[in-house]
Amino acid sequence: MVSVSAQKQAERTLSWSIGEAQLSRGKDVMVKYPLVVSISDAANTPQLGTSTIRFFYDAGYLESVSVENVENGYEVSGYNLSKDVYGEVFGFAGGGGVFAQFDIIANNANLINLSETPVHILDFTFRVKPGAKIPLCAALVLDNNSSGSEKGNYQDVGYLVNDSGIVGTYFMNKDTRQTFLADDEVHNFMWSRSIAFDKLIDKLEDRAGRMVVEKSAGCLQPQQRPETAVLRDFRAKKLGLDQAVLDWRTSSEFNNDFFDVQRSEDGLVFETISTVRGQWNATETTTYQFLDEEVKPGKAYYRLAQVDREGNTKYSAVRTLEFAGQDPAADQLEVSFYPNPSKGITNIRANRFFTGFSLTVLDSRGSMVQFLQNVSSGDVLDLTSLDAGVYNLVLKNEEDDDNPLVKSLVISR
Repeated sequence: MVSVSAQKQAERTLSWSIGEAQLSRGKDVMVKYPLVVSISDAANTPQLGTSTIRFFYDAGYLESVSVENVENGYEVSGYNLSKDVYGEVFGFAGGGGVFAQFDIIANNANLINLSETPVHILDFTFRVKPGAKIPLCAALVLDNNSSGSEKGNYQDVGYLVNDSGIVGTYFMNKDTRQTFLADDEVHNFMWSRSIAFDKLIDKLEDRAGRMVVEKSAGCLQPQQRPETAVLRDFRAKKLGLDQAVLDWRTSSEFNNDFFDVQRSEDGLVFETISTVRGQWNATETTTYQFLDEEVKPGKAYYRLAQVDREGNTKYSAVRTLEFAGQDPAADQLEVSFYPNPSKGITNIRANRFFTGFSLTVLDSRGSMVQFLQNVSSGDVLDLTSLDAGVYNLVLKNEEDDDNPLVKSLVISR
């Protein structure tokens, strides 16, 4: 890590903090935390020297960390991460906690000028874990000041054993032959140190601090917040006499929790009959379907209640279906042949119209002797080519092949 020469003047303070964090959404949801620094005294044109950066982040919400957009050609070296063991220690909302550290190596040919106002150094970029709570309340703890602030560089210590925290250095007037060690102060993102903390995490049950306010204004939303769910093509269709199929599509979802499928008998009072889980983040079309198997006779009104992860609800348009119910006298098909017995010419009679059926004529041995297609109620059948005898006439609906109608017909001469 960083080594420095003896300091030959009064130390200056480098104040490290997180700039304006940004949440962005594409196929993945990403968050960027800009690391900025200011110096307490900008006299003699100070520049940032090689420094060591250490921090803790909420691994319950954040993953795949990278260091990007490093200014002026400074390089990142010695980057490493701890195991996810510090979530409870720092009281992170997401529950996870990882320690990260690396050096930023000064580019002596193009030094970063320091100012009494914050200067951008680099960005911490993370992928937000799918399902994370939005607005995103993911804290970052810059590793310093565990024993308190403004105590000078010899008291700059981090939270772990043998950890000197953030170590910042600077040059004066672009003279890289002399490196000065700064008194480093930090301003954490959405996190505060515990007053009762004993200055060093030497046990995992130590509690260094907590989230400032989980619902604070620091929690992050996308700059242009998308709709929770862009609903397309919500449809309801009858299936048989007492079932309904509902299907719908979304072209985009963000922070969506679930859809409540709701039904009503009067169009006024709705009840939830099922819950369908939504997508936390989807930028392509998602298709959903639900089968209602318990529809009563009469009108059925359907709608969707889309609920986001903050508990906000938005309702779809209402779709209406009407069911006659199962009345055997009205709906069960009854067929007869007249006259019966017949000389070979007979009529098909039915209690309701049908068409598109097939008719198979079987003799007394069960052999097929004639086959007709596209048979309808009211048709006249010419079976005069058949010998006298008893025949079974089998009517089949091509859409309900498992329930044929079988009637006997006597042909006499």
